[in-house]
Amino acid sequence: MLLVCLVPESKCARGQQRSVREDVEKILALALKAEDKEARRLVHKAWRLVQSGAKFSSQDSEALAKQFADGVARVVRTTDDASEVFGAAAPKRVVRQVLYRRYLELWIYQEPLPLVLVWNCEKGLDARIQSVHPLPRNLP
Repeated sequence: MLLVCLVPESKCARGQQRSVREDVEKILALALKAEDKEARRLVHKAWRLVQSGAKFSSQDSEALAKQFADGVARVVRTTDDASEVFGAAAPKRVVRQVLYRRYLELWIYQEPLPLVLVWNCEKGLDARIQSVHPLPRNLP
């Protein structure tokens, strides 16, 4: 079991200022090494940190979105896993492409980080994650 303790910036050890971005990066790095359930908990913790209202530059936002995409792709397999990671926050947009005996579903999150989760939904089976992609901020 991995234990992560985050200290507010004003109370950091040795007087060093740590940004939210650095904390999120560390948590995501730990999540990549953890078991599935613990990894989902860590990615959820990182997502909550990003949602806490921290402002990121466009470069930081794109880098964090890429790291989140990698982390989410590793720990999320089903829609239940996704709701565990992202919490009660529903995706901003849901898009479906209907195919023969299945459909693809895209969950698009714009805030706090732009992410797209692509689900492969086959007839009679639970939805499975197909891929996770970061989105550029300049899209409509």
